[in-house]
Amino acid sequence: MPENQVKYDFNPDGKQLAEALDEGAAVSADTAQDLASPDTAKDSWQCKSGQAGSVLESFYHAFNGLAVGFRRQRNVRIHTFLGLFVFALAFCLKVDPWQWIALCVAIGFVFFAEFVNTAIEHMVDIQANYRYHLSARYAKDTAAAAVLVAAITAAIVGAIIFLPRLCSLVTMGTI
Repeated sequence: MPENQVKYDFNPDGKQLAEALDEGAAVSADTAQDLASPDTAKDSWQCKSGQAGSVLESFYHAFNGLAVGFRRQRNVRIHTFLGLFVFALAFCLKVDPWQWIALCVAIGFVFFAEFVNTAIEHMVDIQANYRYHLSARYAKDTAAAAVLVAAITAAIVGAIIFLPRLCSLVTMGTI
């Protein structure tokens, strides 16, 4: 395929959904909504696959990925709530600047793992044609384990930073 030719992975008239259903593929509700909804057909650069044409387009896709994660992934919303709680607690307990850095890195690590997990899940679903395969399960479980490792690491960082301060607050009434 020539380099300047755009490959589209989206058909706004719903034919892609009809073809998937005709082939007997089990299509999830989110996928069916994406394939059948003409409202999502915006400009061609918002629906193409391949390399982004500009830096602005790259940022659009990155922010769209964040929006998709927040809209469709319950765990991203849970991690967001917990992250905001940790930041509020750190502010109230007046943690040191280096501790702020450690908390930001730990929380960022969790979000990174969660978004990579989400991407892997989507790719596995596509590759497995939305059907059960043992290897697909292992891939998804392993990606979920990466999120678990990131979350446990973040909890350990939080415990190292907050437990001494909370114990001091409880026993002496001071931070």
